[in-house]
Amino acid sequence: MKKMFSGLHFYVNINNLDSILKKEERETDFLKKAFHQMDTFVSTMEYYVESTNVKVEKLTGSRLHFYVPCTVEDRDDILDALRVVAMAYHLAGYISTNIGKYKNVANYRIGSGMDYGDYTEFEFSDKESEIEELTTIGSPANRAAKLQTNTEDGRLSVSKEVYDLLPDDCSDLFLENEDLSLLVKKKYADLRVYSCSLRELHEFFADEDSRYSDSISEMEDWAFERAQKTNLGDIQENGVRKLLDFNDLSLRNCKTLDGIMLFADIRGFTKKFDPDGSNLPEMKQATQIILSQMNKCVHADDGVHVQFQGDRISAIFHKFDGEKADYVFRAFRCAFRLIDMVKELNKNEVIIEAIGDQKLKIGIGMASGDIFATRLGKRNVKDNVAMGETVKEADYAEDEVAGNQIGMASEIAATKGCYGLLDDSDSKEAAHIKSAFTTRGERFYVSRLGWEDVAKKIDATRQEDNHKEASRRTSVKPWGSL
Repeated sequence: MKKMFSGLHFYVNINNLDSILKKEERETDFLKKAFHQMDTFVSTMEYYVESTNVKVEKLTGSRLHFYVPCTVEDRDDILDALRVVAMAYHLAGYISTNIGKYKNVANYRIGSGMDYGDYTEFEFSDKESEIEELTTIGSPANRAAKLQTNTEDGRLSVSKEVYDLLPDDCSDLFLENEDLSLLVKKKYADLRVYSCSLRELHEFFADEDSRYSDSISEMEDWAFERAQKTNLGDIQENGVRKLLDFNDLSLRNCKTLDGIMLFADIRGFTKKFDPDGSNLPEMKQATQIILSQMNKCVHADDGVHVQFQGDRISAIFHKFDGEKADYVFRAFRCAFRLIDMVKELNKNEVIIEAIGDQKLKIGIGMASGDIFATRLGKRNVKDNVAMGETVKEADYAEDEVAGNQIGMASEIAATKGCYGLLDDSDSKEAAHIKSAFTTRGERFYVSRLGWEDVAKKIDATRQEDNHKEASRRTSVKPWGSL
């Protein structure tokens, strides 16, 4: 068991990235400029934190997750976290307006959330699927994510735990945000929120902090040079014939896939992390089991692991040469298997010890269409990236549709288009998979069944068909035609 840490967790989010991606995808059927600009922004931020104790956990969708191990007495580390947020705000504006390649791309609009508390690090490693991925486990990352999600453009929201650590001249920039406090109390009853303007935070450091002000021009120059290293014409859009491997991808070598994007999230699990970190050892063991089992489900059906995001997994299913079953069938079978997985985990002693008598539930979202995949960032810390409208739709299906009815059951939510692919599937089981779903509104189909339930229906039909075929063969007498 690795040691526990105290520290700050914070997210820097590009609040308008979805609209930027949607515009370029609609106009060009690719995300060349979006990928290029994201690489410049992310790489520059990674370069900036190299001179601090701040660490980059990963890029997830539109947001960068940072954390810094520190105690309440580590004033420089606490200020460094704020400097990182301020620099992200400044670079978002500089990169969007001062680099010619991005002339026709909308300016990034930044929002940020930050919390302080106990956490631990977990290095997920799986030899079979060749995945190694660092993730942090604990309450501050979850609370910071909630703050960021609800923070407006150009603002930083922090918990009272962070506010109380700030020096007086810096804390003067913040005001208590009662509206946001009421909003987040629905999930975190003890979370009090303070907010400030990112423009004012940047100006504060630029005027009062020589360490920060001296680094501004250096970061601008680094970003400009990074942007010039790869011409837009050098970014190749390639299709796939073999199973996608993110290790082969880069800014210059992106992939466009016609496939299914899947998100799966363990419901309510993050609420079980005590803010004081008292149950971190038990929760870390439980998280390790959960992530391992989720990954096994994806790997078993030849899904391509994209990322873990706390207790959430994202994966891509697509057609490739030599596949044993078509990608549509594999994606749906994986979703059903994830529901069975949760049923089994609820019998696991480690899980029971961590969460008590409550039961794990899972929400799964699926969408089909074009998926744009690449790896972005500096050489040694590149992140797997999947983007596009299909990714956004799958994310919405998981987050807003699956399990959102009264009772919060484990549930799969597939978009209408994704469900419709079963009509063209080569799999004989497709009809049984379709019958496992019911409509929800005009855009989604949902199911609460596991693969064991669906497989029983398939086996029963197969036995019935075999019986009918046998009856036809034995009912004809050998002398009947004489």
